[in-house]
Amino acid sequence: MENSHKTNTSTSEEKVASFALLSNLFRANIRQYGMFIALFVIMIIFNILTEGTFISSRNLTNLYLQTGYIAVLAVGMVLVIVAGHIDLSVGSVAAFTGAIAAILQVKMGLPTIPTILLTMVVGCMIGMWKDTGSHSRCTSFYSFACINAYV
Repeated sequence: MENSHKTNTSTSEEKVASFALLSNLFRANIRQYGMFIALFVIMIIFNILTEGTFISSRNLTNLYLQTGYIAVLAVGMVLVIVAGHIDLSVGSVAAFTGAIAAILQVKMGLPTIPTILLTMVVGCMIGMWKDTGSHSRCTSFYSFACINAYV
């Protein structure tokens, strides 16, 4: 009987030690995982408030489709930042080319493919214009800020 009592005590001590280890690990990494925890809590709250509609496959598909272009812009921004430059005009160029695409389709009645091609040409022209400013004596930050004022 004494043996089983020692076994129960040692397993309970192991449980307490493992809980303390997990607690210390959580406290040490709370800054790294804080945003994930907040996102998880927000998702739970929205799921409760919308009675399950938030986590439905239709809504998640809409969320992914609506944020796709932001992911493309984010990847481009990471490449620019890793290269050692900073580009503040990405948002304004994206909005400007989006407005051009809307005008070409709605006001001028152009089909989708020519609209996309023309919009890409305009975006490339703006990019080349910004690139000529970055090869001058001024820093890329100032040239992009000036281009941002024009766009």
